[in-house]
Amino acid sequence: MQWDTHRGEQEGESQRKPQPFYWLDFERIFAKIVNMQLVKKAIIPAAGLGTRMLSLTKGTPKEMLIIGSKPMIQHTVEMSLDSGIKEICVIINEKKTVIRDFLMKYWKEYLSHKCKLTFLYQSQPKGLADAVYLAKEFVGDEPFVLSMPDAILFSKTPTILQLSCAFAKYNQNVMGVIYVGSEEANLFGNVGVLDITYLEKNIFRVNKLSEKGPGTLKIDPGQTVAKSFGVGIYLPHYFHYIDAIRPQVRGELDDVPLLQRLTQDKNLLGVLLEGKGFDVGNVDGYYAANNYLNSLHTSYLWDLLL
Repeated sequence: MQWDTHRGEQEGESQRKPQPFYWLDFERIFAKIVNMQLVKKAIIPAAGLGTRMLSLTKGTPKEMLIIGSKPMIQHTVEMSLDSGIKEICVIINEKKTVIRDFLMKYWKEYLSHKCKLTFLYQSQPKGLADAVYLAKEFVGDEPFVLSMPDAILFSKTPTILQLSCAFAKYNQNVMGVIYVGSEEANLFGNVGVLDITYLEKNIFRVNKLSEKGPGTLKIDPGQTVAKSFGVGIYLPHYFHYIDAIRPQVRGELDDVPLLQRLTQDKNLLGVLLEGKGFDVGNVDGYYAANNYLNSLHTSYLWDLLL
């Protein structure tokens, strides 16, 4: 395992424009305060081969594909910073150093936040859970965010902040949840369909999580399902669960068996996310996300003209 650590400089100003304050943003501000107190670290796994996207990437890391005007990985990093995260660990492999090069350039030019940036390298493609396990020392005994770069949510409130209050209240593992209708099934990977029990407001107990299957999501016509979204806040015992499932798994060590074990132990909650979520890790989802952003821009321009 290799470590590569950097901290943003205090000099310079971020080129992102400050957002206006409205009293309606109180809930968001409260969530950010809560998150800054409880969750300070985030893991961004980006070492995967991205085989679903080869027709687009031609060997370039999928995390560098443009969503709107930014690479996929930039969306994820900015969402973490906007949520008050202070330490980010990006897991890559030796063939995806372009991600590191981009983030370091971006870091120096734009991200003047007091945030520690660490890179770890997965030597062999042994699965998502194996990659995350490399960050065990980085996490220590603290809760952490696990944020998949191909899970992009367009919303007023960053995904992590939407999870923070539920995590603070229940002190349990929390994952994002979205509803997906049959007409959108082809936009998502075939994994993570949930059986849930309502607890309160937009918070659920996750009872079951489906296995990973080939192709895209399968939903009966006219039906809607609850689906896991690739951002969650987890307790440090996440790594104990990896230790527990590792001897039982042949081949790649994925996170699905781990999440299923959490559901069996009644130790996984879901929060229904506000906003529009996309799996940009498959071709149709990638195009859909960009089309969605284009439609927003077009609508905004028409509003200016009318």
